[in-house]
Amino acid sequence: MCSNLCRTPAYKRQRTVLVLFDFDLTLCDEDTYSVVIQMALLAGLTLPPHLQTPPEYEGWPEYMRGILEYFHVKKITADMIKERLQECPMTKGMQELLRYLHDHQEPSKFTAEEGDKNGVAPDTKTVYETVILSDANSCFIQWILEKHNLSHAFAKVLTNPSEVTADGRIKLGEFHEQTECKISPKNMCKGRVMEEWIAQKVKRTGSGYSAVYYVGDSMNDLCPAKRLGPTDIFFVRRGFSLHKKLAANDVLCKVELWSDGRDILKTLKALRHLKGENIQQ
Repeated sequence: MCSNLCRTPAYKRQRTVLVLFDFDLTLCDEDTYSVVIQMALLAGLTLPPHLQTPPEYEGWPEYMRGILEYFHVKKITADMIKERLQECPMTKGMQELLRYLHDHQEPSKFTAEEGDKNGVAPDTKTVYETVILSDANSCFIQWILEKHNLSHAFAKVLTNPSEVTADGRIKLGEFHEQTECKISPKNMCKGRVMEEWIAQKVKRTGSGYSAVYYVGDSMNDLCPAKRLGPTDIFFVRRGFSLHKKLAANDVLCKVELWSDGRDILKTLKALRHLKGENIQQ
């Protein structure tokens, strides 16, 4: 569990909350790998037998490497894939939510001398650090973020590495290799990645997060949620695979359901209101 790391005090007058987003079917309202695979059908191609059945859970990077190599042979270029992915819509309300998080991500500049004439210290403010944690890949995510002018909205994108090579291939790697977590694929244990990110912040700045809010939709988001503590929040997309399978005793953190980004935004504003913060902005 990451609770002890998360709870390291940040600034005396500032609460820093880490907001982690899954990408496919969370920020983006489509599954990027499914979108790319469907390009073969739209082009009138029949996938070779070994590529006709996508993996259920394990083995997506290897499978997508096969798809992307097949596309390269069939002259479905990286530019064509980029163009199709940039047609993918963001999930309703997410751009509004991200604007709010961005507007409140700059460190508040409080000093010990601040206060009113009676020497009362200013109210503690909540600021957010926004990070993508996704089992997609860097090219697909960045192309979509660029299209929607959202590249600036995130402190970091934690995902499988990818690049377009000089000969036009999309080269897809894996974030890491792990076998310890049995509820995560070998190429990415999101819980481990989350805890490593939190530990890096503590090492880098000497302070951690006041809380962690995780936004997701599918079963590969369960591992990080299991590592959250009672003051954290797991935002689960209503009606999607994780919502249908999540048992009440799976996690220690609070669970909030959402249908679009404005549901999450409403919760964030309500939490700030409960803490006595000015939420007019």
